[in-house]
Amino acid sequence: MRSSSSDCKKAICRQECRNGGVCTKPDHCSCPLGWTGKACEIDVNECSQRNNLCEQECINVPGSYKCSCREGYSLHPNGRNCNKEIARHSNTEDISELLKKIEDMQQRLSVLEAWKRRSFAEEQDHRHPRDERINSLSEQIAILEERLAECSCNRRDVEFFPQPQK
Repeated sequence: MRSSSSDCKKAICRQECRNGGVCTKPDHCSCPLGWTGKACEIDVNECSQRNNLCEQECINVPGSYKCSCREGYSLHPNGRNCNKEIARHSNTEDISELLKKIEDMQQRLSVLEAWKRRSFAEEQDHRHPRDERINSLSEQIAILEERLAECSCNRRDVEFFPQPQK
């Protein structure tokens, strides 16, 4: 087996570099962000080392960190800031109570509308015969007035109802 000249210059680390670390010098690993130690075996706690990584809460995770928000806030897409959440009714008891109240009000409205229709119909029923009677009497009076104008008076009528002198 032949070895190339680049194999001869390759750094040798007796302990294998972990978590993505690369052996760059003899027994020395170059570690990616979030890791430290001779073999990149120690997690860096970014939350305790640097302030203001997160607007509200910083949580250390292996090799990195993540931000979170307190109740009533949600994490902004940038992963660091928090937005106040708009209050939402998620309480199903409140929603079902409101739906029950709406149903009760609709039933009460239906009862009131039915009462109004009945009252209006009864009013029309009472008014209708009376209106017909008035119209009938008016027509009879008009007919009698027409006949009276056509009527010729007999003598007896003249004695009792003399015509005014012209």
